[in-house]
Amino acid sequence: LFKSKLYPGELVGCKCGSPLLMGEGAEAGAKGRRFYFASDASAIVEHTKRVVVMEDNDMVHLKDGAYTIYSLGDANKAQGNGEGEGKGLMTETSRVLQTLEIGVEQIMKGGYDHFMQKEIHEQPEALIETMRGRILMEDPSGEPGGELQSPKLRKTLSNSTSRQSVDSDVVLTPLIKMGGLEEFLENIVASRRLIFVACGTSFHACLAARQVVEELTGLPVTLELASDLLDRKAPLFRDDTCFFVSQSGETADTLNALHYAKGKGSLCVGITNTVGSSISRETACG
Repeated sequence: LFKSKLYPGELVGCKCGSPLLMGEGAEAGAKGRRFYFASDASAIVEHTKRVVVMEDNDMVHLKDGAYTIYSLGDANKAQGNGEGEGKGLMTETSRVLQTLEIGVEQIMKGGYDHFMQKEIHEQPEALIETMRGRILMEDPSGEPGGELQSPKLRKTLSNSTSRQSVDSDVVLTPLIKMGGLEEFLENIVASRRLIFVACGTSFHACLAARQVVEELTGLPVTLELASDLLDRKAPLFRDDTCFFVSQSGETADTLNALHYAKGKGSLCVGITNTVGSSISRETACG
């Protein structure tokens, strides 16, 4: 971010590598709108839920309560198509104004001494939230019995993978629905191999999941530390499927590995907790 006393009332923000979000607040009387800049949505959600996610090589210029976004990347594309001759390096562009889906309560400690303690105690509910909409209960007639948010279905699922309903003679069978992957399922199943790319504890999660994924898919699963994959310039192919795992969706090494894999033509799948993060935007599905 750049601010100069030579240009009062103006501000310039640039995004290159590290994440940058601009929050647009409500009208503030004669002073115009309020704008907030942060690298993570949790820092501005208490002020506004309306955000613009900047992309690499974007520059935003604030002046007189309004903003204009320019992009070096779009300018290079235009010049490559013969459309940018005689123009400046930056071209004016637009980015979607999004509404954050997280609440202030999600970023507070909620009475716990620290965030790790909060996360430990929230694990049961976090698992339910993760499976909501992805595990559906169905009876033999093919009629859906509802999603996991029903307490009855939670109890049924916890007791058995296929068991008689609590107050009915109908046997409910859980069905897995991965909406984010449906469009690319055939490509994933036809892959030569599945490659999980991550850093730190996300890599440890991949280690824990490898055996289960191999058993369910019948495909070879390999694990790569993002930084190591880049250092080795590991060979990737068009019939590989790469899964990029990151809690924040902004891990720098994992993002660089994602760009490397996209350059090789591999199918890129994102696994992240953060909607709207760089990894969720730049992968084909997830």
